[in-house]
Amino acid sequence: MKRLGTIFAGVGLIVASGTIVSARADNDRERTILFTPRLSGDHFVCSAVNVSHKNLRIAFSVLGVDGIALKPTVQPSDPNPTPKPFDVPPLAEREIDLRFDSGPPPTDGYCKVEVSGTDDSSDVRVDLQVYWTKPIPGTSTLIQLARTVQGY
Repeated sequence: MKRLGTIFAGVGLIVASGTIVSARADNDRERTILFTPRLSGDHFVCSAVNVSHKNLRIAFSVLGVDGIALKPTVQPSDPNPTPKPFDVPPLAEREIDLRFDSGPPPTDGYCKVEVSGTDDSSDVRVDLQVYWTKPIPGTSTLIQLARTVQGY
């Protein structure tokens, strides 16, 4: 009888460990990555809004056309990529702000947003706002152009 109890205990542990592994695998799948189109400029603001009804973890990076994280050249600028994901409650927004030396040629980049806690990309709204400071042709007067694109 003692042996039968040991067998049942062993089988119970195996079943329980399989259940724990499957639950962890399901949580790993609750993840989505969104990208914006590329823009050119000297000041990049990548932002995301949590429009779901649950807390999400959001990590940002602004990448160059080669897929490598851009390194800001002007301070203050946020770290790129974010050192750890932001905890973002429902209906809240988080962003990173990167600045580069102005003047031609502008930097080209796009935003990559990694979201944990959902596998539905419609739970997050992502956009990239880019500014480009440049002189009016034939003068030393500087103007700032702005463009915004959304990510999916």
